[in-house]
Amino acid sequence: MLARGMDAAFVACINRSQEYIKSGKYTLLIEECNNLLSMDPNFYEAYYGRGEAYLRLGKYNEAYNDFNKVLQYSSSAEDKEAARKGLTKIENLSKPTEAEIKKLQERIPELKKVRERIAKYQVCVSAGDVYTVGLKTDGTVVATGRCNVRGWRYIIAIAAGDKHIVGLKADGTVVAAGSNKHDRCKVRGWRDIVAVAAGDEHTVGLKADGTVVAVGSNHFDQCNVSGWCDIVAITACGRHTIGLKANGRVVAVGYKGYFKYDRPCDVSDWRDIVAVATNNDYTVGLKVDGTVVATMKYNVSDWRDIVAIAAGLAHTVSLKADGTVVATGYEDNRCNVSGWRDIVAIAACGWHTIGLKSDGTVVAVGQNWARQCNVLKWRNIGPASEEQVLKWKQSLNWHAQGLCEYCGGKLSGLFIKKCLSCGKRIDVF
Repeated sequence: MLARGMDAAFVACINRSQEYIKSGKYTLLIEECNNLLSMDPNFYEAYYGRGEAYLRLGKYNEAYNDFNKVLQYSSSAEDKEAARKGLTKIENLSKPTEAEIKKLQERIPELKKVRERIAKYQVCVSAGDVYTVGLKTDGTVVATGRCNVRGWRYIIAIAAGDKHIVGLKADGTVVAAGSNKHDRCKVRGWRDIVAVAAGDEHTVGLKADGTVVAVGSNHFDQCNVSGWCDIVAITACGRHTIGLKANGRVVAVGYKGYFKYDRPCDVSDWRDIVAVATNNDYTVGLKVDGTVVATMKYNVSDWRDIVAIAAGLAHTVSLKADGTVVATGYEDNRCNVSGWRDIVAIAACGWHTIGLKSDGTVVAVGQNWARQCNVLKWRNIGPASEEQVLKWKQSLNWHAQGLCEYCGGKLSGLFIKKCLSCGKRIDVF
């Protein structure tokens, strides 16, 4: 039983909570706890009472969040032990039955097809703390905020960090814009890159041979990736870097965390992973059967039919095979995604969530203090065709050789060059 405080409101709350639990009046218990929390959000005993009610109503995500609030606000070992028991109950109740496991296994081939179909869209939207970035089908980039990406062309993938944006070009080179603190944007010499990721103060690139490069702050060893191999996907945020290996295992470097539910690099025992996402304090993994695992305090063990994942500052988002979206985490509008339909990609960071629709438009929810949700006018967000990407690669190769990027002809002129073959004028700046 939780230790009672001396305050009369605390005692009355716990007493009523216990009575409601015994009588099975869980809805009344939730209402009572909501009233107390509206007066003082630090009433951890109210979080416990509400968590018990949610648990018995089968609302495991809500219960999971409330029990973690007890761990956050209470300093009593007895209180924390009671909350941990509640978390253990949820984890046990959320485990699939044998019949469910069989059904999950049967869904694997179909989920693989969906993941393959939408994979090209996942690199077309990205969210940072103060930016939202969109990749257009013509290889240009749009972004909210003050980051200047107007001159970018031939881009095939994007990633947004805390205060910088990274773009992967068709020829495997990389560009970056925004704050260059700790040299996080020093990527000009990178070659043969097939994927990019951006953390708060570092940038990561996955090479075609499965190795990884990184620049920027290394205060927490988040850039110590030189020994990685057989990597097929990368993600980064805050003070750590996560890599997905070809065998479905996951590797991590950087911030190790201080608490049980604050361990973003605690992924060594994961298996059968096909996608990873991370944020400051936790990491999420998508399994081949469409279920999700996480190092964090939010319960995602009952999610099913998932084909893509994203991690925000205090919320987790997932895309289902039917194009709908589910989210759990902090109780504000950043998780208001229940009405979304026809989604092919998702992104999350900070206090907002982004969804890319199949028609090339973008939806957003969450806080908008930096205008990070001002994306409703965006159009034609999505990947270019394979044929177009090959043409861009050729243009970039011509440009690197000092030739006309449009036809490969020789150029004349000093600052404004003109192609001697096609007559196109090219500004060298």
